[in-house]
Amino acid sequence: MSQEFAEQRTPQSGNHPNSQVPIYDELDLVYQSQTEITTNNKLQSERIISPISKKLYGLARNISEARAYRLDTQFFIHEENKNHFMKAISKKLFNKDMPLRRYEPLTEDRLIKEESEIGATIFGTTRPNEHVEFFNHDHQNWFFYQGINDSRGNIKSVTLHYEVHPTSVLRISSNPDIKNEFIEGQELDNFLSATEIYHERVMNQIYTDHSNSGKKAA
Repeated sequence: MSQEFAEQRTPQSGNHPNSQVPIYDELDLVYQSQTEITTNNKLQSERIISPISKKLYGLARNISEARAYRLDTQFFIHEENKNHFMKAISKKLFNKDMPLRRYEPLTEDRLIKEESEIGATIFGTTRPNEHVEFFNHDHQNWFFYQGINDSRGNIKSVTLHYEVHPTSVLRISSNPDIKNEFIEGQELDNFLSATEIYHERVMNQIYTDHSNSGKKAA
């Protein structure tokens, strides 16, 4: 991840506080804050997929399939909530006023939010005034967000969009001081490590009973 405006974060364990600014507020700036990247062979149609890109596509595919399966089976989750509802009604009939649980349909956005909360723990313990998010959106796109509240209550933040191409990974930033570029070396290693930890944790903590989590990414 980039070192701009805050120390570099590498994958480890930890927790983070609730966000005060939605990450999506910055996504519109990602493609507006930088000059257009010069077209090169990496952006053109490639015949060969690099081992790293193949790995990243496989991780994202496993997560996508797990999400889809979880959404397809939410009917059973609804039935479980309905049972709680019926129990509450029964108790109410016996003059015991019990709060009724309202069923909220499961959505892909809700699943991604849960994943992002897990993804944030990869980068270590955050400070009280700091918020971190990390999540996979689809087979090609990953996002890292970091926001810090200063002493005046202002929020300094950055969103890094990692776009997976067949032979490389393009980093696009909401911060105009961070150059858009294809990552390599230690930064690429850190990013790949973060995605692998993310995959392992969300599959184990969210999708254990909703996918074939033993299947490894290609």
